Amino acid sequence: MVTSSDYIQFKDWVHENNKLYVNFTDLKINLENYLKDFSSFKLLEKVSFSFDYILHNCDKIDYQDDAMIMAYIITHFLDRYRRFQMIFLDIFEKNLYLLDKKHLDVLDVGTGPAPALFALNDMCCLLDEFFHKKTDLSLDYVEKSMAFRNFLHHFVEISGKKYKVPYHHGSFYDFENMEFDYWIDVFGQKNKVKRRYDIVIMSNFLTDINRIHLWSNDIKKLFTFLRHKGIILVVGARQTLDKYQKIYDFIDTLFIGWFSNWKFRTIGQKVCVIPYKYDFLDSFGNVMSDFDNNIVNLFKSYGIDAKNFLEKVITPCQIQGRYCRQVEWVVHMYLKKAFPKKCRS
Repeated sequence: MVTSSDYIQFKDWVHENNKLYVNFTDLKINLENYLKDFSSFKLLEKVSFSFDYILHNCDKIDYQDDAMIMAYIITHFLDRYRRFQMIFLDIFEKNLYLLDKKHLDVLDVGTGPAPALFALNDMCCLLDEFFHKKTDLSLDYVEKSMAFRNFLHHFVEISGKKYKVPYHHGSFYDFENMEFDYWIDVFGQKNKVKRRYDIVIMSNFLTDINRIHLWSNDIKKLFTFLRHKGIILVVGARQTLDKYQKIYDFIDTLFIGWFSNWKFRTIGQKVCVIPYKYDFLDSFGNVMSDFDNNIVNLFKSYGIDAKNFLEKVITPCQIQGRYCRQVEWVVHMYLKKAFPKKCRS
């Protein structure tokens, strides 16, 4: 059984050996290889005019458009992966029970380019290395955009399948009316498949209060099909904005309290709210700066003006010649505990 002291030693080992930096650099190299392999003049020309739009209209993006998706990935993928490196290093310390499980089922809702899943994949590899164990990690996602799905398919393929992010597409296209139990036919025999999860992630997915009200039953369903001592992570903007305070308050009503079905009584608890503030003024920022320079060179290799990328993405992240990308976010962590109805404790 992993103890708090064990986990502190793990965190020290991660930092002393620059494990997160190594993984971040590997992902950056794999992403550059992907962008080189799947670029064309026509696509990059459209990408070069897309940066301003994706930075200021994230709720209106056509997520089926390949150019928009590539611009989004160039702008946000490494940044969000770095955030989730920090998140998972903290989250496992809040629920050591998950570290003793031999099998972990994870669902990422609205995964996009799946920075959360790639970060979790790498974190579990580090945990296995340090604790001399082997976790059977099963990652799945909900994603409507075929452009994102195709990115994940090809990116995992050219990365040498190092990552356990689904090489073939994730199980769910639409968030509404997801079915977690279904029947399959195996050699004429009907077998029931039950999907249950230890970790559910919703990152920058619940951003519209009206839509959240419409989805309230579907959001509750995620809690229903969470395993005992499983967790839900809601990741988004800091609640200093009134809009997000209302969203987080409503989500609390969906996940906190006692619930019941014919077999179990369950309780949902909010374990913690963790605010983050980060500026990339470190070695990770140097990697980001190198990535941006390589993107400029990629545009130039096709004879495309990189002015928009320089003005919209690179210049705002430069302070006195150093890379500086100031980001703030928050994580709300919910825990489920389930008790058979005959058990009173």
